[in-house]
Amino acid sequence: MAEPARTVPRLLFDRVARTPHAEAFRHPAGDDWSSVSWGEVGSRVTALAAGLIGRGIAPGAHVAVCAVTSYEWILADLAIVCAGAVTVPIYPATPPADVAALLRHSGSVLTFTDRPLPTTPLLYLNRLGELEDEGRRLLAADPEAVAARIAGVTPDHLATLIYTSSSDGTAKGACLSHAAVAYEARAMARLGMLTSSDLQLLWLPLSHVFGRALLFVGVHLGLPTFVDGRADRVVRHLGDVRPTFLGSVPHVLGKIRTGVESGAADLGRLRFVLSGSARLAR
Repeated sequence: MAEPARTVPRLLFDRVARTPHAEAFRHPAGDDWSSVSWGEVGSRVTALAAGLIGRGIAPGAHVAVCAVTSYEWILADLAIVCAGAVTVPIYPATPPADVAALLRHSGSVLTFTDRPLPTTPLLYLNRLGELEDEGRRLLAADPEAVAARIAGVTPDHLATLIYTSSSDGTAKGACLSHAAVAYEARAMARLGMLTSSDLQLLWLPLSHVFGRALLFVGVHLGLPTFVDGRADRVVRHLGDVRPTFLGSVPHVLGKIRTGVESGAADLGRLRFVLSGSARLAR
């Protein structure tokens, strides 16, 4: 039996190797949605990671992501860790002055974002193609550039620095290693919260640990995930996408239930569970 992945890059590329043609993510594309395979994800992440290397992102460097949950957010996150760097997620509604303070405190050298921010070099998520093109040119000259970075990532290396609130109102940075992130994905899979036959709807902020945990358990299991962080679209997606799993927080589940019961009774019965998730019975 193969040894379980103990780093995020290995979690991703073990999945890519096992099911390259299986659906990985769906995401909004204009008035419709687009589907991508695990092989496509692996290719884009490799190019983006090479682009970061080409821009001088060193192993262990801190790179922030401040944006609403999206497929591009996920690509940026995976590219950062595959370049050997550390993802610093920042809640998208954080006031600009506080964003600047968190970036200074974390020592972030670059920020992926979907909005202008008055700090650090910025890379807009709607312009990832430029970074990919840079990465593909680097890979043409050095095909092993990303593989070498991934090989240098060990389970005890820092994978992400997540800022959380505290009793005194000052944000505290929680350090999570690659081993911790990979273990959590395996542990959630063993609990049976999700299975490989599920279709997940992921809208939670990826700046919080629960949203990232749901992302990585999806990678571990190889299940497809529909990604859209716009909270006002959740009920619509329940009808259009027909997910079997929705991760959330209790008060939002209550609002969703009200919306479903009042305007979308044909979606099926919602069963609420203690984990803060809902499963749709079709």
